Amino acid sequence: MLPKKINDVLKTVSPRKLAGTSYHSSIRFNALRERSRSDSRHRSLSVKRTLDFDIEQPQTLNIPHAQPTPNLPATYTLELSADKLETLKVDLVKVASVCDHLGSELENAPFSPEMKEILGGLLSAVRSLGAIQGSLLPAQPVVKPTFGGISYANAAAKNPQQEQVAKKPKNVTKTQPPPHVAAQPVTGSQNNNTEENDQKYYKFCDTIKEAEKATLIFNLDLGKSPIMNQDTMSTRASLALSKMAAKKEKLNTSIPSEETRDTLDDALGMAKNIVFYGKQTKTYRNLKDTENSGAFCTLPVRYDFKDRDTRARVENILREKCDIKCSTPYPLVVRECMKQAAESTKKSFPESSVRVNLDAKNFCLRIAKKEKDEVAFTYLRKHLPLPIEALDTTLKKLPENFSFDTNLTPTPPRLSRLDRASQAGKNTENSQENHNKGTKDRQQDESST
Repeated sequence: MLPKKINDVLKTVSPRKLAGTSYHSSIRFNALRERSRSDSRHRSLSVKRTLDFDIEQPQTLNIPHAQPTPNLPATYTLELSADKLETLKVDLVKVASVCDHLGSELENAPFSPEMKEILGGLLSAVRSLGAIQGSLLPAQPVVKPTFGGISYANAAAKNPQQEQVAKKPKNVTKTQPPPHVAAQPVTGSQNNNTEENDQKYYKFCDTIKEAEKATLIFNLDLGKSPIMNQDTMSTRASLALSKMAAKKEKLNTSIPSEETRDTLDDALGMAKNIVFYGKQTKTYRNLKDTENSGAFCTLPVRYDFKDRDTRARVENILREKCDIKCSTPYPLVVRECMKQAAESTKKSFPESSVRVNLDAKNFCLRIAKKEKDEVAFTYLRKHLPLPIEALDTTLKKLPENFSFDTNLTPTPPRLSRLDRASQAGKNTENSQENHNKGTKDRQQDESST
């Protein structure tokens, strides 16, 4: 189901409020109106125009006559197979014999002379057509030439040699699961079945990839009363975005400006599908938002896009135009882990901005923070492993006594290339000293024995 455009919904719901605000209505009497031909200024546009021709003298129209259809060349022959050629010859013989029989019976038929003349003309015309068709028939059946077992047309469209060569399969190597995934036992089993873990890991990566192509919006005003018709939900979702955009522009009406409507329609037009999380809208309840709590019914709405970049651009437009918060529809356990990681980081750094990203390939979270005077985020943990329960993307309820270890031990800083080279040199010297020392000890032991 595709989302509905805001302009189309407003034309149906409130056509009077939208009248005169469109692009064509605004320029109807401005840019597209005809200017007066007079040189004087401030002249009314209702001045009588001078005509380019005299009405009393009618204009003659030159209509080209239809050209006669050219006759077929004398060398024209029909391309027929052997069976069709034989069938057509038999039919022509039957037609000729029927015409001869009707011609002989027509003389004794109880018809008027005028009717006999008409029927005789028809029979002569049929005989002429049969003679023409017989002259066009080839003496031998025409066989189309072939090339390599296929026709020339297929040979031009596709090289037959390509079909004979078997395509070599591409060497596609799957991403191996990280070590901490294979090392943990599967949920609900006592044995460490690594193959089952691998299958769940690949399914987890595919689910995260599809989830990052969608955006989830909460707390949209979908009307005062609960509804269950998805078509009505889609209409009210577009109206809710329109209302929020008008509120962001601080307008007195619920209809935003034309530029904003066109921008939102262009952004929502990139969505491939709209999905509603639930069968019926429910009353909005939020103890922190006492002003709007219980004022409308809502339902989580998800918009699916073709790729991750399109989803990110649409989210930026919705945040800018509607001042709305969007989230990625990750699985339940992943969302809970990201929530706990953000809360624990915020407690440790209350005055900093916190960002938690998911690294599905390495099955971990990345936590970063930014101070008020800083420009870029600083990573606290680049690899915070997810629990093994996160592999199950079908869970609808968290497991009992679920906990996530959010140890915020800072990741050691990355060394520069020069420092890494000097460190490698020191390690080589230490290994060489240990080797020489071990050799000297072995020589002393051999001499003593």
